Amino acid sequence: MEEKMEMKNEEKKGKNFFSYPVIIMFVLLIGLCLIFSFSYAFMTPENLSGGVSLLEVSIKDNGEGITLVEANPLSDDDGSAINPYLFTVTNKSENEAKYRLLIEDLPLGEIKDGCTASTLLDRSQLRYQLKRGTDIVATGNLSDLQMNILSEGVIEGNETYEFALRVWVKMDAYDTSWTNKHYHYKVTLAS
Repeated sequence: MEEKMEMKNEEKKGKNFFSYPVIIMFVLLIGLCLIFSFSYAFMTPENLSGGVSLLEVSIKDNGEGITLVEANPLSDDDGSAINPYLFTVTNKSENEAKYRLLIEDLPLGEIKDGCTASTLLDRSQLRYQLKRGTDIVATGNLSDLQMNILSEGVIEGNETYEFALRVWVKMDAYDTSWTNKHYHYKVTLAS
């Protein structure tokens, strides 16, 4: 009889040993569920640090790009006085957003003025100036741009930046073949 009692006591000890880790795991699981529930309940737009920023580029022309035709080589002073290509970048969200302005050559298939590969100006013959408002953002050789990036930065929420871009045949190109040639480009926005 004593042996039966000892066996029952050992069985109870084994069951208790098994049930404690299960109970602890169960309590931890309930605790984690409560933590995630409260965290989710307090995730309101006011409490979130991130947000979606929507950038919109609006261009003050028909969006078909810009053409440099019948241009003469100019100094930087004269080039910075030509009529600019005007466009704006608007951030329509409440949050700040990153933007990147690119200048892209138009493919020959999109050019409707009879331009051919032999009548295109090369970027090495061109200079540019980009202004934001009244501040000059950059002036340089078009061929020196890395990955076509004119400018990049951060725009605050509900802000609009006005840009002016000028492109001209640089004075150094005077000795190159520039007469009767064109350059066609467009400005695009990446965010």
